[in-house]
Amino acid sequence: YHGWNGQDVQLGLASGPSLDSLTKHPANPVLETSTTGWDRGTVGARSIRKQGGWYYMAYEGSTDPPFDAANWSTGIARSQDLVLWEKYPGNPVLPITNASFGYDGPEFIETPDGILHLTFRHPAAGNWTWRASLQWLP
Repeated sequence: YHGWNGQDVQLGLASGPSLDSLTKHPANPVLETSTTGWDRGTVGARSIRKQGGWYYMAYEGSTDPPFDAANWSTGIARSQDLVLWEKYPGNPVLPITNASFGYDGPEFIETPDGILHLTFRHPAAGNWTWRASLQWLP
């Protein structure tokens, strides 16, 4: 989940036997905002996919609030245990908006032909959903 601490939106982990009986992980936040750069105001969980021994997360990020005037984009992070995450050094993986929402709200989808895509909200009028194809590299 992602939550607001009064300054930033950051990623936390909670687990439990049911959705109405969750306990927050003591290591929270498990993915923090950066001190500078495109994701210094928001790191919001969106989509997680397991590939081999790694979990990969597509997350939305933004500069500092107000969020409707922030710059938004999408990044990728990976973890082996869902607690310790490392951000991909080539982030963001999509363009950065200029003081508006967009290139955010990412979700992994795999089409029947086995190609992995990342859907995202495009900043064009109407906030259309677009997709980018991803390629796993060794």
